[in-house]
Amino acid sequence: MRPRNSRLQLAVFFAVLVFSCKKTAAAGNSGLPEAAPDVSTVQVITPINASLGAMLQYSPSRWRNPEYETFSFNLNPHIFYLVTKTFTVQSRFLKRLAFFTEKPGFAGTLARDEDIAGLRDWFAHDYSAGDLAAFFELARKENFALNSSEIELRDMLLAQGIIKNNGSYTEGEGALIGLSIESRDRLPVYYAHETIHGLEFTMPELQKLFMEFFDSLSSLEKNFIRTALVYRDYNVLADKQLLASETAAYLLQQKPEETEKYFREYVRPWYVAYQEARRGAVETEEAAEAAEYTDPVMVFLAENPGIFGRRSAALQKSFRELTGLGPETFYDLLPKDRNL
Repeated sequence: MRPRNSRLQLAVFFAVLVFSCKKTAAAGNSGLPEAAPDVSTVQVITPINASLGAMLQYSPSRWRNPEYETFSFNLNPHIFYLVTKTFTVQSRFLKRLAFFTEKPGFAGTLARDEDIAGLRDWFAHDYSAGDLAAFFELARKENFALNSSEIELRDMLLAQGIIKNNGSYTEGEGALIGLSIESRDRLPVYYAHETIHGLEFTMPELQKLFMEFFDSLSSLEKNFIRTALVYRDYNVLADKQLLASETAAYLLQQKPEETEKYFREYVRPWYVAYQEARRGAVETEEAAEAAEYTDPVMVFLAENPGIFGRRSAALQKSFRELTGLGPETFYDLLPKDRNL
């Protein structure tokens, strides 16, 4: 009787095996896109602890992954940097996160690839531990299929303790900075700007300083900065902390003596472009000049030359007193021949 039972068991085994193979094949041919596996197949590597200058000058030829390298800030190791070779690689990791975190009309939602394919994200990124945990937790709850780079990023963040997973994703300690060497000459400024955000995300007292500083500005200054940032697609109308944070970062990202020129040459055109879009196409140069002449914000700027340099110097002083970090940390990151 024993051999007969063995033959019966063998027959049942093969029947189950054939049925399983047919079911798997049918699923594979369903025409539905395959979701990325929920576990990254890429080994997470320990970030290189370095100063901003060392990160900036670290040759891509030495990267441990050909598409990106990871660093941590030597003065605050909880700030984690993902530096990519191209903006395309950066977007694979961070584009959906950018829209989830601070893009008007998308904030708080998980955008599908086809909904944001033609929209821009950022040249450089910064995210708090809380926002990162919220992103991955919502994806878990909604069973949203993240791409393989996003899953790899999640595993990096878990390894660094920036997010935690105890059945659900919760906030750990730290911040994420995303940069691309494709930014080239702008990269030193981006390192400074995003690191200031990273410090803010890990220092509640810095968030308080930035909010108090913004509240101290005149209504015309607030209007100018808010309007310029709306033009750049920041969700500042719905998020005052974001407005205060970006105001501070733009004022601190370069030396005070260079800030006035930056605001006049970069930020002012954003404000003007937004106002022109609201009024419709300006037909003549004379009409444009007349509009600026009667705009109270533009009148204020004309009557207060050097205002942003003075604001920057005041904020730099408070920032240094609170953090102990000064110009030597953030500026003149490149060698004099600017050879990376």
